[in-house]
Amino acid sequence: MAIYTTYEQIGLAEDVKDDISMISPVDSPVCSMSKNTAATARIHEFQEDELDAIKSNKHLEGSAAGTDNSEPTVMRSVNCQIFKETAEISRTAERVKKYGRASEMNYQMLKRKLAMIRDEESAVAGDAGGGGRQTGVAGNASTERELTSVYSQVDSGNILFATADRLTGGTAITTTLELETVMIETMQALFDGGGDGQYIITDSLVAGYFPTFALSAGRNVDVVGGELFNYVDIYRSQFGSYDVVIDRSMTNTAHAMLLMDFEYSETPILDPTQDYALAKDGDRERREIVRESTYALTNSKAAAIVDKIPAALT
Repeated sequence: MAIYTTYEQIGLAEDVKDDISMISPVDSPVCSMSKNTAATARIHEFQEDELDAIKSNKHLEGSAAGTDNSEPTVMRSVNCQIFKETAEISRTAERVKKYGRASEMNYQMLKRKLAMIRDEESAVAGDAGGGGRQTGVAGNASTERELTSVYSQVDSGNILFATADRLTGGTAITTTLELETVMIETMQALFDGGGDGQYIITDSLVAGYFPTFALSAGRNVDVVGGELFNYVDIYRSQFGSYDVVIDRSMTNTAHAMLLMDFEYSETPILDPTQDYALAKDGDRERREIVRESTYALTNSKAAAIVDKIPAALT
């Protein structure tokens, strides 16, 4: 007697998990740890200053007043950049029953908001999604405005390259020991210029070098309870302690470390993130998300960079 099985049955219910898995990262350490401030124009300006160099300061009793040596402040500016995403779906796609989300439009808008967070972080601390580090563009009627990445706002004296002479065109270093030396020299340049670095922001490849550094602290290379630990989350040197933070948006062809003091790192916002419906156009729904903001390192000597770190060090 033949057995009637599910292979012959008609009208079986589907077995679809009512959930959607997505692992695309949305962490944005530089933008998240920077202070949100207000911008009131498309060009955001700010001033920086510094004290006179230390000098011998001694005078005769009863001597006349000295001459004034006041210097003007330095005015810097950055451009607000427009970030935008659009979702467009058919009316039917919104109305039909779906697994994993009640509203197709809401789900698509959530994805675009998260994507825009990554785009902003990449513009500030990465390579703008593969387009290269942003140097700032004022823009016009036919050219988009572009914010200036942190790389173009740091004082040149605080940028050391991972080369034998610390210059951009020099012979690349080959060992992690040399990299640690360059990093300590960069910390010293930051310290001597008045900076107080607290964080090292870097990509996953460079973060992998830290467990080999001699001055690593907050370090675990041990077996405890059957678990092997081999990582560094704090680096202590004579120039201070630094939390080591991995930024996925920094991964590019020019690996780097950003030595940051977020007291002087700001995200001026001209128009906060908002979404709104677009004009009705046929049998479909359209919404747009817009944000206009920029990035400001409010003192160019408050950060430092170890740049052009080789991808393969021994």
